[in-house]
Amino acid sequence: METIIFLATGILQVYEIDILCKGFFKEQRTNRLQSYVAYFITYCLISFPYLLFNIPVLNTVCSFLGIIVTAITYKGTVKKQIASVFLFMATMSLSEGIVSVGVGVFTPELFQQNEYYSLTGTVCLPIVQLVVVLLLRNFSNIRDGEHISAVYWIISIFLPISSIVMFYLFCRNITHNDVAIITCVIILIVINVFVFYLYDEVAKNYKLESKSRELELQTKYQEQQLKTMNDSVEKIRALKHEFKKHFSMLETLSESKNYEELNKYLQEINAGFNQANKYIESGNIVIDSILNYKLQEMYEKDIKVDTEIVLLEKLDISFYDFNIILGNLLDNSIEAAEQTEEKYIKIYITYRKHKLNIEIHNTTNNKVDMNNVKTTKKDTVNHGYGIKNIKEILNKYESVYDAEQDGNMFKTKMCIFM
Repeated sequence: METIIFLATGILQVYEIDILCKGFFKEQRTNRLQSYVAYFITYCLISFPYLLFNIPVLNTVCSFLGIIVTAITYKGTVKKQIASVFLFMATMSLSEGIVSVGVGVFTPELFQQNEYYSLTGTVCLPIVQLVVVLLLRNFSNIRDGEHISAVYWIISIFLPISSIVMFYLFCRNITHNDVAIITCVIILIVINVFVFYLYDEVAKNYKLESKSRELELQTKYQEQQLKTMNDSVEKIRALKHEFKKHFSMLETLSESKNYEELNKYLQEINAGFNQANKYIESGNIVIDSILNYKLQEMYEKDIKVDTEIVLLEKLDISFYDFNIILGNLLDNSIEAAEQTEEKYIKIYITYRKHKLNIEIHNTTNNKVDMNNVKTTKKDTVNHGYGIKNIKEILNKYESVYDAEQDGNMFKTKMCIFM
């Protein structure tokens, strides 16, 4: 009966780990079957070492591995996953410590089998852990915070590890003072909850900074968008104002049968109209403003551009994220194309069946090693950060990225699932 109860409480502990993961990460990267397999492995790692050996250090290591198995089924940066595993482990272990001391089955001997068993402790442990888990779940900003500083990341790992070590060292020296041990555990739990709180605040501040940067970019690009459209309107007005003169000149050239000059004159008029309409108007203000800002740079560098844009008015991707992806891709394309004789870029962006497809072709003079894409820019450090930033943004979404070279044409393709 005791074994059955213990195995049943193990299911609750796996559920608690999953609750923590859902509070820490936005969504799972695995399908339902893979997730269930991961939960089963976690359950086995938590339950069977305890039943078979019941050696404290082995129980801790196996529980640690079990948390890792569940955590990697969720989408998130490596740094965030590592920090979450250590924070989870510390809170779960310290909760176990306070229960084991409370029911009188705690042993400071880490490498020896614990022969004591308490049915009360077996039932109380997952309940205490659930209370702590539900408390930590309230830190909702953690889920959205993918980027934390290296210093805080080190602290978020160091404190949980230190808490567990301090707990065992303290218990080895004070083996007969349950009040002191419980007080120590409570203090350490509070410290780790405080780490969660700080992580949540850092994530909150990062979200505010990202929103601020996003609004700055929107303002910048929308100003350029308005300037581009106003310039186009002014050019059309100027052409309309000169139309009587144009018709008079066309009539004169036609009557004199000077067809060569007539053809040149028509081409100049057509070029004027084309120049007036050289801006994107897909209906999606976010993408239009980014593209029109970059198109001005392309025109100034005499790069020929073809575009095919088919989009919804609103997409489920932040302005900041899309700017990093498209801005860096176009910067790389412009840098490569302007060094070629053809100077050509094709931009293909469509949204179909919940998939945002981005494809950019540009001429290049260089043979690109597809296994180790390198830049021709002098500023290789900043260029490297550009590519790194693109990859970090794509990791936030379910996406596919590919690049290939066909002769002197370099093609970048990506698909972001919405």
